Amino acid sequence: DRSKLISAQEDTVFHELNALEINALNFSEESHFVSKGCATVMEEIQSMTDVKLTSIPFKVVAQSQSSGHYPTINNLRLAYRTNEKSGLTAEEINCAWAQVAQLVNSVCGLNNFNSPTIRLIPLSHPCAKLLTNTSGDQSVHNLGCDATPAPGCRSALPTASLVSFVS
Repeated sequence: DRSKLISAQEDTVFHELNALEINALNFSEESHFVSKGCATVMEEIQSMTDVKLTSIPFKVVAQSQSSGHYPTINNLRLAYRTNEKSGLTAEEINCAWAQVAQLVNSVCGLNNFNSPTIRLIPLSHPCAKLLTNTSGDQSVHNLGCDATPAPGCRSALPTASLVSFVS
């Protein structure tokens, strides 16, 4: 009887040892997959930290008014009205002014500038907007062309808004 008991215990130990070896092998494989996944994530994080969002280029070209050329940003012409003769569309104008608004927002963000009275909205439909709240007078100014202006929305920037935004 004692030998049968020892034999049964020995069989149990071998089964448990076999299960333990299988679990160790599974753990080793899973550990390898987790380590590989972690390395991939770490590489991705490093790649993302190498990207400098503030280095996104804005190429601004301003030529003299007498040359007949429009000022441009990223090869988009800046204007307030379309010109069929030169192929200047409202879409190009709106895209150019959205780029200007993004550039101004980027520069303001780099310099920790935050105005309580002026707010730029670069990506608005159909064009970028400048919101002003000066002396209790709230107004919306379109940066670009808006074929269907909203009530109280002005197409051109008033000088006072520009001055207060820059100062």
